[in-house]
Amino acid sequence: MSQESVEIVRNWMDAGADALNSGDDLDALAQAADRYLTQSVVYEEDPVWPDPGTFRGRDAVVRRFLEYRDLIHLEGVTRGDVIDAGDLVLAQARVEMLGGDEWPALE
Repeated sequence: MSQESVEIVRNWMDAGADALNSGDDLDALAQAADRYLTQSVVYEEDPVWPDPGTFRGRDAVVRRFLEYRDLIHLEGVTRGDVIDAGDLVLAQARVEMLGGDEWPALE
């Protein structure tokens, strides 16, 4: 991947985190997605994530991010490292959620 692709993912994650952390999730997240994601985007979750999946297309990715509020009781998102991983861009995020006994701790 190019440095430009890494910067696009970094900017998307910053804008997406801001949208999810605000009270105006749908509009802000949709605007960020329109700006930074192609229609053919693929978002693949780590298998240890609660109810993991692969989401294809801008609308599917936006819907998935909006589901996080209810699915994991989302309290906040902060972007971590974003790196060039060959033919992929690997991105980390810190997700803060309300505690609960539903899932084991993710390490």
